[in-house]
Parts: sequence; C-alpha cells; structure tokens
Amino acid sequence: MERERLLALVKAYLEGTISPSEREELLNWYHAVNEQDIEWDISQPEDKEKVRLEILSAIRKGIRPRPAIRVWKYSAVAASIILLIGLGGYFFFFSSQHTIKPAFATTSSPADINAPQTNRAMLTLANGTTVFLDSVPGSTIAEQGDSKIEKSADGKIVYKNAKRATPKEVVYNTLFNPRGSKVVNIQLYDGSKVWLNAESSITYPVTFTGKERRVTIKGEAYFEIARFVSPEDGKKLPFIVQKGDMEVKVLGTHFNVNAYDDEKNIKTTLVEGSVQLQAGGKSVLLKPGQQSIWQAGQLSVSNDVNIEEVLAWKNGYFYFEDAGIPQLMKQLSRWYNVDIVFDGKVPERKFGGKIPGNTSLSEMLKILSITKINYKMENRTLVISP
Repeated sequence: MERERLLALVKAYLEGTISPSEREELLNWYHAVNEQDIEWDISQPEDKEKVRLEILSAIRKGIRPRPAIRVWKYSAVAASIILLIGLGGYFFFFSSQHTIKPAFATTSSPADINAPQTNRAMLTLANGTTVFLDSVPGSTIAEQGDSKIEKSADGKIVYKNAKRATPKEVVYNTLFNPRGSKVVNIQLYDGSKVWLNAESSITYPVTFTGKERRVTIKGEAYFEIARFVSPEDGKKLPFIVQKGDMEVKVLGTHFNVNAYDDEKNIKTTLVEGSVQLQAGGKSVLLKPGQQSIWQAGQLSVSNDVNIEEVLAWKNGYFYFEDAGIPQLMKQLSRWYNVDIVFDGKVPERKFGGKIPGNTSLSEMLKILSITKINYKMENRTLVISP
C-alpha cells in the first residue's frame, strides 16, 4: 500500500469517517505485516506522528477507538503525545494538557533500579521450613507427601508423583513471589500450571484428594487448569481458586485472577473455556473474553476486556489503557520493589501504552516524562507530587 493512501485511511479511521470497505483495507494491510517491521519517517509532521501512534495501538486491536480516549483532531494542541523508541517496544501517553511541558521534573536524580533479573520466590513447606528458590543448588527441592518437588533449568517449580502411598493427611505448601521478582511458574500435582505475579502467593495441597482441588491466592495469578480425576473414585475433580469469600470454579480452562489486597476489587478474566464465579451468595458463568468484578459486595460482568492488557505481566511487559497514575504506580511498586508516596493531590492524568518489562526504573521515569509531575527518590521510595 502506498504511503499516502495509508495515511489517508488512518486519518479517516481516527476521525470516525472511514467506510467499512476502507476499514477492511486498512486492517488487511496491518495484519499482513509485522508490527516490528513498520518503519516511519521520524521527521514527519506532528499530525502524522499522531497517526503513527494510533496505527501501532488502536488499529492493532482491530476495533474503532473510543472517542473519549482515542480520537484527536489534527492540531498541535489536541493532545500531548510522545513516543520513545529504542527499548524494544513503544509507549505513548494521553494528556488533557493543551501544551507540551517537561514532565516528571526531578528534584533529585535517582540511583537506577533494574527490572527484576531473577526469580526470588520462596516456598514454605508443610513443616514451616522456607526454601529460597534462587539458592537451591540442584534440581530437587524437597519431598512432600506423595510428591517430589523439582526446579527445572528455566526456574519452573514442578510437583511430581513420588509413587508412594497417598497420605491420609492433606499437607499444604505456599509459594510466595515477592516484590522485585520475576514471574514464577509452578506446575501442581495434577498438571495444572500457575504463573504468579510479583507480590503474590498461592497456597495449595501437595496432593489433590477428596472431591475438589482448592487453592487460595493473594495478588495476581494466571491459571491453565488440567482435567484431573480422583485417584479414589475416578470422578473429575473441579478446581477452585479462593480469595476471601470469592471462589472461581472450573474443570479445565485458562483464566487470570487479580486479587491484590490494596485493590478495591477482584477481577477474574476468562481466556479459554468456562468458569463459574461465586461471591457473596451471587453466581455468574463467564464466557471467554469476559471479566467478572467483585467489589463492595457487588458482582458484575464486563464484556469490554483487553486480554492483552490483562496478561501483559505474564508475557513480560507493561500495558496500560487509559490508566490513572495510582494504577500505574502500583505496578511499578511491585515490579521494581519500591514504595510509592503521593505528596499532595494525586495528579489527574491518563496513560496508554506498552513497554518491555526489562526496562530499568530510570528508563521508565524518562518515558513517563510527558505529563507534568514532580518526583524524587529517597532510598527505595518514589515520592510523587503535583
């Protein structure tokens, strides 16, 4: 497709005047190329720079952007937008300001804090012993009940059947992934796989017996549940994820649960299969692409879910869509193991974009330098002020 034709199509797309056939032409072009291979003239006018940002974000999802967030008039004062390249990804911002100002003005230059380099997860065994997984010398971690616990070369924790008699007493282990640690992956006794985000934990029985497979979590976890039959009666055992009085019940499916204690709600997002969610005497059945929200005794379901944004942490990058500063800072706090303090009123800004998870904190702060916010670093505390 010729460049001028492409720019004309994107301009119509952003302004909401694109016809169905033109939109199909644009999407067919986009899906026929690799996003990483798209090259643009860096000296192009500002309106075309906005076009470039939009083609790398909204069009990628194949949907029309929501006017309140994504649609801009072609003028220099429509929005404050910047793109930084060279970090292996892209990141852009939306601001209500009508002039571009230097942002994140610093009162001190922070010592750099790298993104997590290793998995620093800790495994608490049934007898209370804590094993620091990054210091385990070999592949075998421990034996618990009917299971042998091993660590693979890539750091995954695997529970294997030790071929002993099933213990009469159910014993539990807890895996905790602290702040500033890479995502940890565990394979449970039944073959189910769980990914734990930073500042998250899961408690689970070493061997699944009885009529169900029940685990409890804190923080955020992604599940790929294997079908499993009881060794006692051959019946399929449902898998239940519990956080407080909320339960997610499944047989075999893929889903994400965001249940941090410092969040106002618990979000369960279904990627594949089906799940039944129960909370506060209420029950909903989710379909793929739906998200349940449990907040203040109310259970609701959203169909407007960006799965890529939900799973960005698991796949190794940050993804924000119309995110406020508190939401953004919570993720930085967990990933970089820093405390966030707001000095004064929290600035009202909205952000959108995508950036690799291996970006250092100093690089991240440079990228965040498009909206007018002051910050300073005090040891491992990032102080944000208007």
